[in-house]
Amino acid sequence: MPTIFEVKEQEILETPVLLFDCELRNGQHEYWATHQVTFEGNVYLARLMEHSQFDVRAQSDDSDAAARISVTLANTDSRYSQIDHTTGFKGAKLTVRFVFFDMKNGVPATEATVLFRGVANSPESIREASLRLSFNNRLNFSRVLLPEVRIQKRCPWLFPSNAAQRAEAIDGGARGVFAVLPMRLFGG
Repeated sequence: MPTIFEVKEQEILETPVLLFDCELRNGQHEYWATHQVTFEGNVYLARLMEHSQFDVRAQSDDSDAAARISVTLANTDSRYSQIDHTTGFKGAKLTVRFVFFDMKNGVPATEATVLFRGVANSPESIREASLRLSFNNRLNFSRVLLPEVRIQKRCPWLFPSNAAQRAEAIDGGARGVFAVLPMRLFGG
């Protein structure tokens, strides 16, 4: 199978297709694409009304990647409203791939290449005809909370109050050395 780079140099190209594989938190997969195709045994529905242009932003000094994308899905039958109501999109994993597709024969003309992997936010808008979702790059560290423990006036840690609890805290007691200190002390 020719590569994408070989095919893009030809005078007449096959149809470029973006494939969106969304894995919800319960393990269910939703497949969307710019055209309805069957790829690797999965039917990708042409419910994608629009998508952002994969803005390229510097993640660090030496690499660029799409930091955030958004998609608008056709929702006239309320399919995605129901999914959001039951399972929810927040936390779903998205993989976006690009492939040239031979629409006449219904087969891919090239191998697929991954353009984006990210995690979903809650829907930005749910309307009668559409649902808009945004996804952050999974390597985007802007959502990482530092420090992990909130700064506060009182110490957040629980300390052993008697000799038996201090002895158990040394080796974890029945749970071993990898037990969490508060769990060791209060039997959680």
